[in-house]
Amino acid sequence: MVGDAKAYGYEDIVASVAALVAAQTQKLARSVGWDTAAMGGAFPRRMLRTRLAARIDQGRAWLDRQALVNLCAATELLHLASLCHDTISNSISVLMGDLLLVDSTDMVIATRGGQHVKSFLDKAKEVLETDIQHLAHQPGRAIDLPTAERLAWGKSGPLFAFTAGLGGAGEGPLAGALAQAGYRVGAACQLGDDLGALPDAGAARERIAALCDEALAGLTPWPAVRAELAGFLLHDFRPPRAFHLARRGAPIEAAP
Repeated sequence: MVGDAKAYGYEDIVASVAALVAAQTQKLARSVGWDTAAMGGAFPRRMLRTRLAARIDQGRAWLDRQALVNLCAATELLHLASLCHDTISNSISVLMGDLLLVDSTDMVIATRGGQHVKSFLDKAKEVLETDIQHLAHQPGRAIDLPTAERLAWGKSGPLFAFTAGLGGAGEGPLAGALAQAGYRVGAACQLGDDLGALPDAGAARERIAALCDEALAGLTPWPAVRAELAGFLLHDFRPPRAFHLARRGAPIEAAP
């Protein structure tokens, strides 16, 4: 079964990232007198970006444990920064988002000689550009599914692409395939979060399932890694409908 021989476990990585993000967020908040209750209390929550990286890296361990924890934590801090920017309408939270963005970048610079900084900043730029596009969207105007998917690809896809790519960073074509899978999974997750605001939830659910299918199909040459991604989709993300691939007679063998 995929993931039997683990240099470090999935739960260990997730718990370590959660602890680091919570500690760092509280430290920054205390330094400026910011009340984290403004964002609903303790952080982080689902940490799907980290869970994706932890699933894919099981048994592969291309990165040492602390590097993986640091890079995932930086990604979660960047995600939190984007929430401060686009979900709270006060200037203090926006500035706190800026501080989290700087802190997350510092964390990447300090990891593995800063070799992931360019990729991280490129992904951060994509997220921020799409956040601006979303906020500039005419208030009260309904967003159709193609527009919602385009925004989801840019808002959530980049950080999922970054963490997914960590699992294949040393293996050429696999790194690119994982990044593309990450974009699709991130878009699917964002569409899932946005279902209530979309005019046709049924069509959106079908598109979420199709994005998951496409992510899995792109990893067909690497069946062990594909199984880890399927494990993430089935156990962590749990999309609203069964995967189309399974219905087409291509069963998913997911790692537990």
